[in-house]
Amino acid sequence: MSFADLKRQRNARANLCAGDTIFALESQASVLSASQSMQSHYGDFEGDQKDKAAQTAYRLARYIWGDGESEAVQVSELIRSVMRHNTNAFALSDPQLDPIGVCISAHGALLNHTCVPNAVVVFPTDGSNAPPTRCKLHVIALRDIEPDREVLISYVDIAETTVQRQLYDRLQQAQTLAKKVTDHDHANALPSAQDYRILRETVQWTSSFFPPSNTLSWMLMYAAHVQAIERAEKSTDAAALWDDATTLAFLLCAGMQARGVAADERSSIYPPGHPIRAVLLATLGKLLAHEPGVPPAQSPVAERAISVPQLRGPRLEIARGALVQALGEARIGFGSSSQVAEVVRETLQAIDIERAL
Repeated sequence: MSFADLKRQRNARANLCAGDTIFALESQASVLSASQSMQSHYGDFEGDQKDKAAQTAYRLARYIWGDGESEAVQVSELIRSVMRHNTNAFALSDPQLDPIGVCISAHGALLNHTCVPNAVVVFPTDGSNAPPTRCKLHVIALRDIEPDREVLISYVDIAETTVQRQLYDRLQQAQTLAKKVTDHDHANALPSAQDYRILRETVQWTSSFFPPSNTLSWMLMYAAHVQAIERAEKSTDAAALWDDATTLAFLLCAGMQARGVAADERSSIYPPGHPIRAVLLATLGKLLAHEPGVPPAQSPVAERAISVPQLRGPRLEIARGALVQALGEARIGFGSSSQVAEVVRETLQAIDIERAL
């Protein structure tokens, strides 16, 4: 069966019964013309996904051509080839449905997705029989299919509900967004206001069912916390952003210290003495001490978030407690002498002077 024939015959042209083999095809990784016909969805990929594809393409080029002269090849086309593989690959399984590899089938890639499939992809033979045969991709009808009804498979495990799959997809998008924002931070570039708005909304959403000690939730809050500070320092109307930064600092400090199994301190996200603990506790103390308390200008940045005190007295009291703990964490995480510890001591001294007045 040619690629063009199968494309014309995507819809069933005759009655198919449950259990019928609609078609069986060998893996076509070596059929260049068929593979080039597959969609890469290059424009749909996020920057992080394109970066990973570029890294894979680079390693592939190094593997094929080594360090010497390489054949002339368009970089963008090599990346698109990697994306075609990522987009269209089937999980190759043995007859017991245990995954053993990856299968590329340009013909099979024509099949569309549904959450209620009328067909399924399987590999009934493992190629170990005598005489040995290659594993073949079989598309099997799960139920009777009438003429002109499209043959549809599921790209995901249908054991999960639609809501669960959508939740998983959104969590993946949240993780990608957090990495995008933190990558911008490391590059000293300020993401757009829209990026921060989306990140803030995502933090609100995940905090409705994840505690601050959840690693994904913590990573999202950290990205939002850093960006709130960055944006506040360059904004003419910074009150809401400083409030976000302080609230998120509270949640981050609580989340990183939460104990897990058997209430063991070492099971927290960052164990006692880790330098991250010193930095975040110092940041919380400085935000409370240096930023004036103002009524929140927008909805809380997270569900069930700690209400940040607005009065100067309570703010300084909490700030001092955070800074004293930060100093102890810094002595372990940074050693006997560090810039973090010096800043903490200066802030503590300023607080004590103000409270004595």
